[in-house]
Amino acid sequence: AKGVLAFSSASFYALHGIKRMPQSWVGDENIQLAVKLHSIAAEAERSLGNLSHAKLLCDTIIKQNHLPLFDKLKAHKILIDMLIHKEDNFDVSLEYTLDLMGKTVGLHFPRSKVGQGLAALRAIKQMKMEKTIPSSDEIENLPMMTDPMRMFGIE
Repeated sequence: AKGVLAFSSASFYALHGIKRMPQSWVGDENIQLAVKLHSIAAEAERSLGNLSHAKLLCDTIIKQNHLPLFDKLKAHKILIDMLIHKEDNFDVSLEYTLDLMGKTVGLHFPRSKVGQGLAALRAIKQMKMEKTIPSSDEIENLPMMTDPMRMFGIE
């Protein structure tokens, strides 16, 4: 019950903040605040089961052409989570994710079973050729990852 109350409050205050924002985000000095409020509201609405309202809030962020990709990633993640948790929509969420990776980062993955099999064989062959497995000391001494885009990709 406390969780539902917390999400209800988060949604209420985020939506109230959105209503007080200017209608157009273009050139607005509060654009980061608008993105944050929409993301918080979308996440809260998703958690409350209001999936259509959460999708509408995410779409509002994603449709802002002037926003950089990084500002849209949270909205994409919420949409992917919603697709995964809908019954029988894992394939749809996978397609959405693969399309997003292709459009945004330039990573293109094979879609067919044959293409996936060939890619796996190619990767195994390359691993056998390289035969360089880093030691635990080498891994431990790697620099901390700080690039937010790569960190999001791993997530």
